[in-house]
Amino acid sequence: MKSLNERRVGMLEAAILVTRVEQDFETGRLWPALRDLRKGHARTLGLAGVILCDANRVMYGLEGSGQYLDRFTQMLEDSPCEVDVQLLLRRPIAQRTYRAPALLVPTLAKEERTWLREELDDTASDLTTLPTFLTWLALRQAETIVGGYGDGLMAPADSFPSTRSHTTRH
Repeated sequence: MKSLNERRVGMLEAAILVTRVEQDFETGRLWPALRDLRKGHARTLGLAGVILCDANRVMYGLEGSGQYLDRFTQMLEDSPCEVDVQLLLRRPIAQRTYRAPALLVPTLAKEERTWLREELDDTASDLTTLPTFLTWLALRQAETIVGGYGDGLMAPADSFPSTRSHTTRH
């Protein structure tokens, strides 16, 4: 059931956006500042999800009101820090995966980083596995923070395919 606030601002949607930043941005001193700025923007707009940086790309997996997703996207497009804003996916959702309005910042393992790069760079990719990957990263991050989910409620966090060869493509 949607909260009163969610009914007021419109249908819930999920979106995945990718932007480009200066080369090797993640290892520089600007990444923490940009990350914290975007986390604040998302929280103010009631958006939840994840933010990732991989060399010169920043990825946002967001959920919230369509109206506020539009405002967040406009902020990215107006920003001098990020360029080439690409909307990879946007669709209505019945309920939130990420409950609290905030952006998690999961750390990617080497295999996860490789998988993500291959997925984004493959022009034939339909990106259908990407939302699952981002949700999995958020759940793993939450596991790290709170120490797990209890007796058998979910598969082990290391069960996501580490390479694309394990993912079936249609």
